[in-house]
Amino acid sequence: MASEEKSEYLLVGKVVKPHGLRGEVLVRVLSDNPSRFDDGASLMWGPDADSVEPVTILSSRNHKGALLVFFEGVNSLEEAELLREWKLFVNVADVDELEDEDAFWEHQVIGLSVVHADGRVLGKVAEVFTRPSQDLWSVDTGSGAVLFPAAKELVVSVDVAAGKVVIDPPEGLF
Repeated sequence: MASEEKSEYLLVGKVVKPHGLRGEVLVRVLSDNPSRFDDGASLMWGPDADSVEPVTILSSRNHKGALLVFFEGVNSLEEAELLREWKLFVNVADVDELEDEDAFWEHQVIGLSVVHADGRVLGKVAEVFTRPSQDLWSVDTGSGAVLFPAAKELVVSVDVAAGKVVIDPPEGLF
């Protein structure tokens, strides 16, 4: 794990699609911090974490469980269409420490080794999908990806410093 390079950005949202004709876009929020999308807030954006640039939010408003956002420099449906599936990030250095010692950030889990409670190495966490009820971890097993429901009952431990998570998955999942 020490050789794995972690991203310097934390994913906080994703552009879903354009909304209307004036450049507004629908954003799926992946952050627990509502002020990240306040008018005038600055984020990083791009198709992925390796090619980001700064952007400013001109305005945002709630819309059916998501946000409608106007970004600086996006003034038409055509410009908004180019942003479809773009990701919104904040710098990891700007993220506050979590108060709960059993909690961790998504970016801290990606790249960790996944070990079964019986000691078998199952793979590495490749991606985290944030869901309202529980996160799903995409575990790269070397022979494909397995979606693991990261419920408290199934995650035995997460040791970021040691670079591993221990899980007790349902029978037949791996």
